[in-house]
Amino acid sequence: MNSLVHRIFAVSLLGVGVGSLAALATLGFTSIIFKIDRLYLNGFQSSQEFSFVLWLPIFLGLAGAGLLVALIRRWAAPGNLQGIAHSIAASHGLEGHMPISNGIKSVLASLVSLCGGASVGQYGPVGHLGSLIGLMLAKLSRSDHSRRSVSIACGVAAAIAAVFHAPIAGVVFAHEVILRHYSLRAFAPVTVASSIGYLLARFFTDQQPLFIVPGIAKALLIDYIWFAAIGVSGGLIAVLMMRSIGVFEGLAKQFSIPDWVRPALAGAILALVAIMIPEVLGTGIGTLKSTLSGHFESHYLLVILIGKLFATALCIGLGFVGGVFSPALLVGVVFGTLFAQGYIAFFPTEITSVLMYAACGMVAVVSPVIGAPLSAILLVFELTGNYTITTAVMVSAVFSNLVSYRVFGRSYYDHQLSQAGCDMTFGRERLLLNDITVGCLVDSSARVVDGDMKVSKVIEIMRQNRWLHLLVTDTKRAYLGTFAVEQLVFMESVDGNTRVLELADKAILPINESALLGDVLESISGQSVSVYAVVNSYGMVVGSVTSEVLARNGRSVSNRAAQEISDHD
Repeated sequence: MNSLVHRIFAVSLLGVGVGSLAALATLGFTSIIFKIDRLYLNGFQSSQEFSFVLWLPIFLGLAGAGLLVALIRRWAAPGNLQGIAHSIAASHGLEGHMPISNGIKSVLASLVSLCGGASVGQYGPVGHLGSLIGLMLAKLSRSDHSRRSVSIACGVAAAIAAVFHAPIAGVVFAHEVILRHYSLRAFAPVTVASSIGYLLARFFTDQQPLFIVPGIAKALLIDYIWFAAIGVSGGLIAVLMMRSIGVFEGLAKQFSIPDWVRPALAGAILALVAIMIPEVLGTGIGTLKSTLSGHFESHYLLVILIGKLFATALCIGLGFVGGVFSPALLVGVVFGTLFAQGYIAFFPTEITSVLMYAACGMVAVVSPVIGAPLSAILLVFELTGNYTITTAVMVSAVFSNLVSYRVFGRSYYDHQLSQAGCDMTFGRERLLLNDITVGCLVDSSARVVDGDMKVSKVIEIMRQNRWLHLLVTDTKRAYLGTFAVEQLVFMESVDGNTRVLELADKAILPINESALLGDVLESISGQSVSVYAVVNSYGMVVGSVTSEVLARNGRSVSNRAAQEISDHD
């Protein structure tokens, strides 16, 4: 009974503590952005004609924000600025990918980018801010790796619940995107944190829902065919969005644009684009609401769609810091609305609801980008409270994720992790294994003999020291082969003046000290070798490692991964 009370208390304390701080920090972050956006961008975006007086502060603000972000990036050296992808890595025990100091600088850079009017998202940074608070509290309480992962997930869930007023989506997002598993030990505190985030947001803000849903009739069968078509085409748009970011990153490297120039250059170009398409500025939430209210004609929706894709790829690719969620949200809603208007134009008939098509477009683009189809579906349900719309977006989500996964991969976050050396393709256990290099396990006191040494001398050395193996090298310690004690019987029947190199097993390949444990365990599977030489990048022997040491560390990581998804402490 005492253990049950202790468990309930611990879960409540973790959820309430992390959830409260993450939600308050998130609300403060978004409040700053909202106020700056209203004072700084709204006047220019709502202006009917171009005004140089209104545009000049936009230009100076974007260029200045770009320079400031570049300075923060340099300040964060040698590490890089972070986002949700780093929160995922940290939740899987790879905390070296999310140093707290760089996390704080990342949040600051995101705030500068968003306040400057860059075409980046706010939801990714607030999710990362929540995870950062969770990690800091876990470290202060000296929690183990498992509890740190749960604490990070609690912070993300609370942040998502607070900004969207969607506690269920917050819980599912934390499990689907961050933890990548479901267990009672994580579910309980994450649910508490998400609920706290939602309650605090309701208490401190009067945020209006993104979707105001009138009475909607049930969709027709023909509608579901079009919802599937939205899914397929929306998946391709998501791929275009993610790949475009990489294109701008490649162009910056190809033309050797200095790092400190890139964000400012992006800001200047964006300001020029905004003369013709002011809707590309900022997070796009105001433009999203205008789209849903029918404010734009079809031809201009297409302009906004292309412009926002370009602006987002430009800003993120050239160094502004922010998320991809908000831009994908706007692109998806614009695409869905455009699809509905196109349908009406080509087939003069009434459709069930333009809003339903807009929601399908939103999920079709957002869910592949963030790799969270279930979270996106639940988010729509919580934002609309409408079962018909939720059923419709399910169809679009299925087809968009099928297309995007085949063409691009799981998500933009997974792409970022892969570039940072964290491949999530093979799951949590493999990721933890590949966070360990063989160099961390090497026995530097390797038993090494020169290949020219006589057999008789080798026999004497092995018997005196009771060694079971020797590594054979040349005079510069370059690896030539391995000699095992089992060969002693054979050695006694040969001429004692024979060189040991002639008897060494050259088929046993060495392992590079930078090799990853997961890759090594896979490559040596099925082999009966007891010891391996470990070499540096020049092929010189730096030590040895036994197969038993490799296997023991592999089992340790497997047990740790299994424990973290178990339902018991």
